[in-house]
Amino acid sequence: MKQTRIETIKYSKKIHCDLCGHFEEKRYLQKDGGFYTKCSECGFVYTSPLTVDLTAHNDGYYKEVTEKYLSKHFSKKNQRKCNLILKKFSAYRKSGKILEIGCNAGGFLHAATKKGWESYGIEPVSEVTEYGKKKFNLNIQNCFIEDAQLPENSFDVVYSNAVFEHLPSPSKAFEKVHSFLRIGGIAYIETVNIDSFTYQFLGKKWRLIDPLDHPSLYTPKTIRNFASKSGLETKKIITRGLRFRPTDAPKLSGFERLIEELLKFPYSIYSKLSLKGDRVILIAKKV
Repeated sequence: MKQTRIETIKYSKKIHCDLCGHFEEKRYLQKDGGFYTKCSECGFVYTSPLTVDLTAHNDGYYKEVTEKYLSKHFSKKNQRKCNLILKKFSAYRKSGKILEIGCNAGGFLHAATKKGWESYGIEPVSEVTEYGKKKFNLNIQNCFIEDAQLPENSFDVVYSNAVFEHLPSPSKAFEKVHSFLRIGGIAYIETVNIDSFTYQFLGKKWRLIDPLDHPSLYTPKTIRNFASKSGLETKKIITRGLRFRPTDAPKLSGFERLIEELLKFPYSIYSKLSLKGDRVILIAKKV
């Protein structure tokens, strides 16, 4: 088993809102030595002072990189999940050229390739990508999205899941997404929804509230505005997911889990209708 070290570089520079440029002095939330600010002009929630240099995570983001960890991305169970995601694209694109931002070992790229897509990936952590590149001959660049060397106006779909919350400058990432897409191409981006019932229930106990690791938190409104700022036209926004209890809470018995699910049911329905799920999904088009 290979152990890797996560480094954190701290500095005290306060930053302007990456969405609208406003400088906000008031702190919104504190957790684990980091601070979130909520922009009073546009509502974007971001870490300020910025306390993490993401370049320090390159080749050190994952605490453990094992054969078991890497191979699970290519298991039958995970490949079925990837195929379900690919089906969501079918209303917009059934095949073509696809790029995944933050592709990890490349499990999704492998599934897409088997379905006939021409697949490419971006992932800064070389320790995980070498597995997919060597074993499945996947086309992955080891870099951050801002540094990717890929042809512009060439991709039919740009897909990303659980990545944009890690980015200290989402505007630059959205600009790159726009540049990679061809006219008519689709961006499918899933990230954290700070305007969710889960956050209302758990507050800072929610594991995704992490100013050191997740410097950017979105709402349906702010992610739409980031897309619009980059030149993308939002086609659809949906949310999913609901959690009543923190992940480190004691395990429930079978009967207790049943009661919890019954209590969650009306919230689950309403969260879908009101965009209050804990993950927000943006589907946007380059026009």
